[in-house]
Amino acid sequence: MGIPMFLYEEDNNNHFKHDSGRKRSLPRSDSSSIPRVDSKRLLTEFFWRRQNNVRFVDEQLKNSLQSWISRSSSTSNNNMANVRINHNWSMNRLGSTGNDELNELLKSSVLTDDLKSSGKNNSTQFWIFHLNDLNKIVIYDFIKNSLFQIHLLDFIQIHDIVTCIDARYQDNDSTLVVTIGLGNGDLYYMTFDGDSNISNLKKFNIANNFAISDVSLALFNELRYVVSFNNYHGIILTNVDSSYNYCIPLSMEFEQDLKAVIDFPQLTVFNSSKIWHFPNVMDYIGTDMTDNSSYVSNEVKVMLKPNEVIKDLSLSKKLGSSVAPLLMVDTNQRILSISNYANDINHFGNDDSTNWYKNTHTILYKSLWNTDNYEISHYNKYAVVSNHHLYDTSVTIYEHSPISDEWIFLGYSDIRAKFNIKRVKNLSITNNCTINLLSDTNENYQFNISTFQQRA
Repeated sequence: MGIPMFLYEEDNNNHFKHDSGRKRSLPRSDSSSIPRVDSKRLLTEFFWRRQNNVRFVDEQLKNSLQSWISRSSSTSNNNMANVRINHNWSMNRLGSTGNDELNELLKSSVLTDDLKSSGKNNSTQFWIFHLNDLNKIVIYDFIKNSLFQIHLLDFIQIHDIVTCIDARYQDNDSTLVVTIGLGNGDLYYMTFDGDSNISNLKKFNIANNFAISDVSLALFNELRYVVSFNNYHGIILTNVDSSYNYCIPLSMEFEQDLKAVIDFPQLTVFNSSKIWHFPNVMDYIGTDMTDNSSYVSNEVKVMLKPNEVIKDLSLSKKLGSSVAPLLMVDTNQRILSISNYANDINHFGNDDSTNWYKNTHTILYKSLWNTDNYEISHYNKYAVVSNHHLYDTSVTIYEHSPISDEWIFLGYSDIRAKFNIKRVKNLSITNNCTINLLSDTNENYQFNISTFQQRA
């Protein structure tokens, strides 16, 4: 294979000129006037692009992303910013609905915990289940009480591992869009018609053997891009119309067992013991994709106890909102939050930053006997936690104090005694102070929290 032609096209002044009527002329000897070409970098980028089907973000896409970020920041939904839950709150049952098809599926299947309730926080309206033994993905719209099923073996191999899912409505909620990331680097995009049937299916191969850690459809409705992350390329933007893949290089290939949470333009990556946060991935456009250490300074310090393992993580609110952003961390021992992390990452390893440990705040300690019996959902400054014991099942509400960064206990409600709910399988609090939960009998319950408006 010859040298790629673009190495020569980069600098027309440095070519050997050929004219059949004259002798070959050599380049000018004044090397200071010749633009220099980093041939090593160009070759690396060329082969990297050919092997991985990924190109770098160009100026046009960069401008489109910047415009989207500006619009998103100015129109962010913050309906609960002026709502306050008092200490005498109560849960008023709005009703319950049952979905017989969902009930039968959940009763006869084993859930894959890593994907259960994917994306349930921040006012989304879906609970997503991966029914591993049935090779199905079930997406349940708990607001509309509608069900969507994806039969995985219709388009993937039985040994392929599903790693992440996201779902979102488009066209005034008439079409459901779903994207699925796999452990082999494949990304699937599909839409459902009004009869809950798959009407469009596309496959994108991003990189062989580099698992996709998270996917997001946040950019889809406006820009037609699916955002994903793997630990080799970093952020990948896939255009579902042109099938082009673009990347913002954030290579973390030397870290093991990574999971990611995309809240574009933010990115949070974590494993069982470490967390890295990138406040704005746009800052990495144009950086060297061969630099495997650029992420180190973005590590968030967290105070973990002996034998404590990070299980899951989410963001409570986007940066720039009126509510202070928090990292919500679920471990095998606690549910905790980390504040001021966007500032701390700039001082990691700096001896002057001696108070970083004060940013870790415990919301609750888990019982040693049932650490898996907790469900948590949060929206802005409120966190709702459910857990069940031998004799009761409780829903507890906490409020975050921006002054002390501590969590204030606002009380709990015994939903087993009041509503005969023995166990909560899923829990979501939406921006209108409505709690949706899925009970042990696979019924969807809706509760309104009694609130009062905060004075201006």
